[in-house]
Amino acid sequence: MFQKTISKNIKIAGKGLFSGEKVTMILKPAPVSTGIIFIVNGQKIPANFNNIFDTSRRTIIGNEKIKINTVEHLMAAFYFTGISNIFVEIDKSEPPIMDGSAKYFVETINNAGLSKQSQPIQVIKINEKISFELPSKDTFVTALPYNGFRVSYTIDYPNCKSIKSEEFSIEIPFGDTRHSEISSARTFCLASELLNLKKNNILKGADEKNGVVYIDDNFKKSDKVELTSFYNFKEKSFNESTIGNVKLRFPNEAVRHKILDLIGDLYLLGRPIQGHIIAHKSGHKENIELTKKIAKDLKLNHDKKKYKFDINDILDILHHRYPFLLIDEIVELIPNESVVAKKNVTYNEPYFQGHFPGKAIMPGVLIIEAMAQSGGFLLLHTVKDPKKQLVIFSRINYAKFKKKVVPGDKVDFRTKMLSFKLNTCKLKSVAYVNDDIVAEAEFMTTITDKDF
Repeated sequence: MFQKTISKNIKIAGKGLFSGEKVTMILKPAPVSTGIIFIVNGQKIPANFNNIFDTSRRTIIGNEKIKINTVEHLMAAFYFTGISNIFVEIDKSEPPIMDGSAKYFVETINNAGLSKQSQPIQVIKINEKISFELPSKDTFVTALPYNGFRVSYTIDYPNCKSIKSEEFSIEIPFGDTRHSEISSARTFCLASELLNLKKNNILKGADEKNGVVYIDDNFKKSDKVELTSFYNFKEKSFNESTIGNVKLRFPNEAVRHKILDLIGDLYLLGRPIQGHIIAHKSGHKENIELTKKIAKDLKLNHDKKKYKFDINDILDILHHRYPFLLIDEIVELIPNESVVAKKNVTYNEPYFQGHFPGKAIMPGVLIIEAMAQSGGFLLLHTVKDPKKQLVIFSRINYAKFKKKVVPGDKVDFRTKMLSFKLNTCKLKSVAYVNDDIVAEAEFMTTITDKDF
């Protein structure tokens, strides 16, 4: 699974749910490993957990100067379409609400087309229970180990006969077509809540076309007149269960939209999750608390500096030379953590003369060596004077070869530092050609003086 962006610019216009203002939003392709970046008045706000500002009925990112409201539906759309990198230029304080779901965003993005990029996606794997709970409110949201991505959600509205208690569980992998069961579910609120929100100058853009308003037990008949004066509702729009001529897209549309919100909030981690999320009566606040807890427990950090290096930089750090220099470019390096190196395999490689005549296949031992060189670059990048140091193999474990590497292949070696004590480092490397894993291995290396 590789990173993706959109193939061309996309313009979307509408109005903000909370502001009521007309909004113009332009989605633009972004380079590999950029992430999701909102741009307001030329200022960039990365859409990640470090920039979450508020969770009052919606998720707000930003800082003291710039705030972007209600990002969760758009973030969910990026998850549903498998987008890792994109620029979101917006001229107001929130994305347009459209119909209150992610449906329009998803359809528009898919129609414009997606572009696969060179770097694999690092999935966030949940290896043990991570949970945020509010026992006093009978609320929790939990992430559990699971081979895939599943969300199980329970809501409970005892004072609303149209909702009551709803449960729903769904498997919804990153960028998977099954998103339509969730992406088209619209936002909702109770009629009594809507009136209070309007009185407090909130939800200025709410109307019959951008959400579902359920009639609840606390909504009085006398409130109808007041509510119609605030919104574009007409008295005839009221029925026993909802306001407006609204046909539910699903009998349990409310809980499905809660799942949409949760997916959008979790995608502020910047990468998809492998795990099972179980939520009970959670809202944005609880979703975001879990998001932050996952980031903390798994030591995720969006502020890490990433570097790129060309062949001249590689020659300055590694001691290998032709014909034994087996990497051409460092496309991403996070110091003391990981590196992604690239090898463009050509028919002119010297080993193809003998391996094998008439059937050129890159030797597995050289694939392992290329992995080691990528790891060596990562290690030597950390030392003061790499020209005086060497990185030496001490052990290879769990080496697997899954597919042949042949002339014309572009191999990505994604190598991660597992541990580093004294001068000994444990590394894991996985080699990719396009979406396919061709080889993987763990190995131990030692940094030693060049003149040992």
